[in-house]
Amino acid sequence: MLHVDAQGQQSIVMKSMKRSLLLRVVGGAPVAVAPVRLTFGMRGLDELFAAQGSIGIFRELWETRSGGSPDSEPGWAITRQELRDAVIALDAQCAGASYRQTAELIYGLERVKKEWLGSGCALKDEIRRTRARGVRLMMGGYRQFLR
Repeated sequence: MLHVDAQGQQSIVMKSMKRSLLLRVVGGAPVAVAPVRLTFGMRGLDELFAAQGSIGIFRELWETRSGGSPDSEPGWAITRQELRDAVIALDAQCAGASYRQTAELIYGLERVKKEWLGSGCALKDEIRRTRARGVRLMMGGYRQFLR
């Protein structure tokens, strides 16, 4: 999944059912325009050792994406969980629920209490995207699942 913030900074989110990884794009052409060659820049062994866990997660996610092991998870298409959350968020929006109330419905009160901080929190952004996905589904996006 590609994210572009208000300043144009690109980030790629790779995720599976168990893991997720954020890759920040620091140079080159816009990622969505053409195929991309990934280059990881690290200065010295300290950065390499610090990134070792993230590199392992990247490898695991890439192998899952590429059809790695036979017992690997399905590909990165929109998940049932994301569809479920989009429908819940759409229903909540139509019922007049706030973003926070929607988050509580989807993620539970405890998680929202811990993570709903400040104006730029990741959970708020996730709820915004989830609501938008629900609206897109309502406006005809559901048709892609009818094939």
